[in-house]
Amino acid sequence: MAAWDLVGLILVLHHVLMVAANMEDLGWMLINVMFVA
Repeated sequence: MAAWDLVGLILVLHHVLMVAANMEDLGWMLINVMFVA
């Protein structure tokens, strides 16, 4: 089950990054917050 959790996390992160790339300013803010937190 840990493997599925990891796959899910990767998919979520990929989706967030793709959305962030589309919404440049807000996206970069979200990415920065995610890396800092």
